[in-house]
Amino acid sequence: MMSGIKHHIRNYFSFQGTIVFLLFFVVLIFSAESQTRKSNPAVKASSGKSEKAIRAFNNMAYPRAIRIFETLNEKGKLNNAEKSLLGMAWFRIDEPAKAAEIFASIGEDRLSGEFLYTYARVLHSLEHYKDADRVMARYHSQNPDDTRAHKQLNSYERVKQLKQTNRYKIRPLNLNSSFADFSPLLQNGILFFTSNRSIQSLIKRQTAQNNKPYLNVFMVVPQGEYFSTPEPYFSNFQTRYHDGPLCFNTTGTEVFITRNAFQQNGPDNYTRLKIVYSTRNNRGEWSDPVDLPFNVTGSSTGHPWLTADNNRLYFVSDRPGGSGGSDIWYINRTSGEWGIPVNAGAEINTEGNEMFPFVASDGKLYFASDGHPGMGGLDLFVSIRKGEKQIVKNMGYPINSEKDDFSIFLNPDGNTGFFASNRPGGLGDDDIYRFTVLNPITFDEDSPQNDQKQKQESSDLFKFRIIDQKTEDPVSGALVGILDSQGRYLGEETSDENGYFVLNDSTKGKINVMTAVEYYYPYEDTFTLNDKNETHYLMLRPLPTYGIFGQLTTANNGTPLSGVTITISSASQDTKTFTSDQEGKFRIRLNPYSSFRIEFSKKGYSSIQTEYSTINKERGYINLNQSISLKMKPGL
Repeated sequence: MMSGIKHHIRNYFSFQGTIVFLLFFVVLIFSAESQTRKSNPAVKASSGKSEKAIRAFNNMAYPRAIRIFETLNEKGKLNNAEKSLLGMAWFRIDEPAKAAEIFASIGEDRLSGEFLYTYARVLHSLEHYKDADRVMARYHSQNPDDTRAHKQLNSYERVKQLKQTNRYKIRPLNLNSSFADFSPLLQNGILFFTSNRSIQSLIKRQTAQNNKPYLNVFMVVPQGEYFSTPEPYFSNFQTRYHDGPLCFNTTGTEVFITRNAFQQNGPDNYTRLKIVYSTRNNRGEWSDPVDLPFNVTGSSTGHPWLTADNNRLYFVSDRPGGSGGSDIWYINRTSGEWGIPVNAGAEINTEGNEMFPFVASDGKLYFASDGHPGMGGLDLFVSIRKGEKQIVKNMGYPINSEKDDFSIFLNPDGNTGFFASNRPGGLGDDDIYRFTVLNPITFDEDSPQNDQKQKQESSDLFKFRIIDQKTEDPVSGALVGILDSQGRYLGEETSDENGYFVLNDSTKGKINVMTAVEYYYPYEDTFTLNDKNETHYLMLRPLPTYGIFGQLTTANNGTPLSGVTITISSASQDTKTFTSDQEGKFRIRLNPYSSFRIEFSKKGYSSIQTEYSTINKERGYINLNQSISLKMKPGL
C-alpha cells in the first residue's frame, strides 16, 4: 500500500452529520478486506473496549483501532486474535515494522488463515524474503486453493532475479513535495499530476480528521531538466473533496476525472468513486462535468485512461464480476455512445488489486498490481496480447522496488516517461520520478528455445549504444559513420529508439566511428572490437540548451488559441513546424549560435512574424511573450 496516500486517505470525516469513510481509488481498500473471500477474520472480543477496537477495525478506522488495541496490549488484556488484528491494522497503515513486532510476539505457529498470510506479506515488505517465503509456504500448505499464496511463493529467488538486470535510469522531479504527488501525464508540453498539496481556494478543501488537503490536479511546464512552479488545474469546477487522477483525449477537448461519488454510497456508507466527463469549446472553456453512464452505485469507478483512437476507456473498479480486489475494466465507445464494461480478464486481474491502467502508443497495457508476483507492495507490469494469450511481465528493477510503484506514463518514444513511488529517498510521501529505459522488457523470451536463439543471434554482433553524456539518456536516430583503422569507409548505422546499433562479425579489430546529431557536439572515437559480450558506448556531449516558450491568445478577449501552427526556419537547419497546445502554449528547443525566422499562423487570424537569435543569448528557455505580442487578431 502507498504510505502517504494511505495515511492521507484512510481517515474519517463528517459529512452532513454522517461519518463517511473515504474509499479512495489509490488504495481502494481491498488488500484483505475484499468482498470476495478476503473478508476480515471473525474475532471474538475479550472485553467491551476490545469490542470497540474490533468494530473500528472492521469499519477500516485503523488509527482508532490501533489506539484502543495498543492501550489494551500494554496492559496485557488482548488475546492472540485481537493482537493479530492489531498487527493487520499496523500493516494497513503502512507500518510493517510495527506489524512484524506484533505478529512475532504471537508466534508464527499460533497464526493461521488471513493472519498468517498478512504476516508473510509484512515480512516481504521489510525485505525479509526468506522468512516471508517460509511463512507463505506454511500458509499455502494450509490453504492450497488460495491462488494469492501460490503466486507469492519463492519471492527471494524472484526478487534476486529481477535485480540482476538494471533496466532503467530513474531520478526524482523537482516538483515533488512533502505531500502525495502521483499520476503524471504529459500532454502537449504540459505535465499534469495529482497531489494533496495545499492550494488557495475559497472552498475549504481539507479532511476534517487531520486537516490535510484533498487531492487536486496540478500542471507544470517542462523547462529543460526542471519544471515550472506547480499551478492548480480546473479551478473553475474543482469540488470540495477529491479531484484526480484524470486523462484527456488526444486533442485535449475531452477530460475524464476521478471524483468522489457521495450520491452512490453503498449500504456500508463508504464513499465511492466515479468518473466525470467534461468537454472544451473553441474558447477554451470547460463544460460542467457530468457522470459517465457506467458508474455503478455501491461500487467505485476511477483511474480512467483513453486509448489513442479515443474509442476505448480503461478504468479501475471493484464492481461485481471482478476477480477480487480492484480490477481493470474497459469500455468501448462507438459513434459517441458507450457500450458495456468488459473485465480485462484473468491474465490481467488477480485476487489482489490492479489499478492505474495506461495504454502506450504501441498498444501495450501498463498497470500496477499487488497480486502478480513482484518485489513488494505495488509493482508495475506491462502486458501484450499474442494470439489468444495475454502475456504479463514485471517491469523489473529499479522502476520496481520493495515499496509501492505505480501510475506510469510512457512518452510516445517508448523509452522515457514518469511514474510514482513511495520508496525511501523521496520527500516523505509519494513522489514522481522520471525514467529512461536502459534494457527494455521483451516478449520474445517465452521459452528456452527462444532464449537460446536470441543469445546465439546476439553473440554474432558487436553492440554499441549512444547516450547523452550528461543525463545518460539514449540518443535515437543518430547516423553513425564507420571507418576502418586505415580510414576506409565501411558503411553507416542508425541508432534505434533505445540508442543501440550493432555491427556484424565481419567488422573486426580497430574501427573509427563518427556522428553528428542535432543538439550535440560532433563525436569521433576509436574502438577495438574483441569481446562480443561488451557494449561500447558513444557518450555525446550536449550543446548548451536554448529555446523559447510562450502563450498565444486572441487580441480581442485574451482567449487561449490552440492549434496555432508555429513555423521556424533558419539558414543552417531545415524548416520545422510545431503546434500550440489546448492552453495556447508552446515550448520549443532551438539550436545554439543560430538565427531564426518564426511565424505563427492559424486559419481565421492574421499571422505574426518575428526574428529570433540564440547568438549571445543566455542559456535556457526565454518567454517570448516578454519581447513580442503574441495576441492574434481575427482576419484572413
